[in-house]
Amino acid sequence: MSSFTIGPVWGIQRTYKRKLNIDLHLGAGVIIDQFETEFTPIANFSLGWVIGK
Repeated sequence: MSSFTIGPVWGIQRTYKRKLNIDLHLGAGVIIDQFETEFTPIANFSLGWVIGK
């Protein structure tokens, strides 16, 4: 069964002096699949390291 989620998100991304990168997105979405549609929160958090520069 396939499904997809769509919705607006608000996010913030910061890179700090020691090349640490933080990325956060939050929002509300709708999951749509073959049989039903429902509301859901959307969240994404990631940590990264900048290579180079």
